Amino acid sequence: MTTFKQFLENEEDKSDLDKAKDVANNIAKILQCKKVGTCMAFATWFTKVALKKGITNFMVVEGWVKYEQEDNRRQHTWIEMNGEKIDPTFDQFSHYLEKPSYVSKVKARYTPEEYLTLDKKYPLSKSDWIDAINEFPRKRR
Repeated sequence: MTTFKQFLENEEDKSDLDKAKDVANNIAKILQCKKVGTCMAFATWFTKVALKKGITNFMVVEGWVKYEQEDNRRQHTWIEMNGEKIDPTFDQFSHYLEKPSYVSKVKARYTPEEYLTLDKKYPLSKSDWIDAINEFPRKRR
């Protein structure tokens, strides 16, 4: 059995990348990551939790995902840290037959602080948050 002291010592030994992955995995347990449109909710939530845990060396990236046989691309948001993508919401593209991939050219890269400033200016609606968490969309009135 792990004591609380051992748990804290293990946390101290983890790299920021490992801590960030833990944050992402915990959020992914609650968020409906396979639903279209959950990427912005994930990015906002991840950024707020990561900053509270002292993890600051990541970027929020707005870009696109495309499929091998298609010219059109779909807008997407994800986290990058130490050259690695942290993106549990990439699963929303997995239901297509073709293998999705990130487009190398991105629209924007934001520091955590810049992204939260944007979130204050253009917040997700309450219904967007509810839809991101619930398995089935709410009925609109």
